[in-house]
Amino acid sequence: MSAADSKRRRDFFDVVYRFMQKFGGRPAEQKLPWEINRRQIYIVPTRFGLFFGLVLLVLLLGALNYNNNMALLFTFLLSALGLLTPLYTVRNLSGMEVLKVHAAPVFAGETAEFVVTVMNPSSTPRPMIWARADEEATFNQVAPQGRADLGITAPAPERGWLDMPRSRLYTTFPVGLFYAWTYLNPRARCLVYPALEVDAPELPLGSNRGTGQPERSGDEEWSGLRDYQAGDPSRSIAWKVVARSNQMVTKTFSDHRSEQLHLDFNELHGLSTEQRLSRLARWIVVAEAQQLAYELILPGQRLGPDRGASHRHQCLRALAEYPA
Repeated sequence: MSAADSKRRRDFFDVVYRFMQKFGGRPAEQKLPWEINRRQIYIVPTRFGLFFGLVLLVLLLGALNYNNNMALLFTFLLSALGLLTPLYTVRNLSGMEVLKVHAAPVFAGETAEFVVTVMNPSSTPRPMIWARADEEATFNQVAPQGRADLGITAPAPERGWLDMPRSRLYTTFPVGLFYAWTYLNPRARCLVYPALEVDAPELPLGSNRGTGQPERSGDEEWSGLRDYQAGDPSRSIAWKVVARSNQMVTKTFSDHRSEQLHLDFNELHGLSTEQRLSRLARWIVVAEAQQLAYELILPGQRLGPDRGASHRHQCLRALAEYPA
């Protein structure tokens, strides 16, 4: 199927979907795990199904007009196929269970992905199970008594909590004559961290907090390289690297026992609230990459000093939930 055909197909069912949303009422919030029953499944013929019905009508009129028994038999066989198809289409969704929905945190400006875990409790496979919100759809086949994950994406333009958009599970199994779907509306949210500041200044390390110039002591460990800056001592320059690359670089050192970052919201003067949060988010990411302990200081809240994935998440969550 070409991209244009796929878009036309989406447009057609979007019209039906929006019509059902407008006149069918808002679907109730679902508590998970949730089992799909037949009363929660809607079904309409697809474009191909409508064309198939038109062909059957032409065949029937032609067979009756010319009194052709073979054409009549062929038409009735196709009609029987068309009558059985909606039963199989609905059955492909009925009885499925939605076990859980989860989403990993993202940064503002990225795309959130809600992962929907479905289970097939029956002994027959469930092919062609799709999930989608407004744009992209994901497909999976659920094995008998097995599980599968379906992804639903949504843009995350702002920090905070992002609710999962109202979505649907659908199928066109077995031959694409009918489109059966059910609404998916569980309570699921994705945490959106503040956007990372681009070209943020270096970390405010040690006693030179705010200047980005770390000091060295006897307990320091080599932690990496950075571009040479005017004033760097000659003993810190990585001369071997300079000889190989012909580029001036400076060795950086860290002391995990003495270097504790104090990332203080109140010290970021001259910036708006969102700019401060974006800079702090960037510093947290950089500090974790360099395995530095850091303390996040917000008005009325202090986190750390500590390091690690859990501390990183707690700090970024505090930034995401900071009042606007």
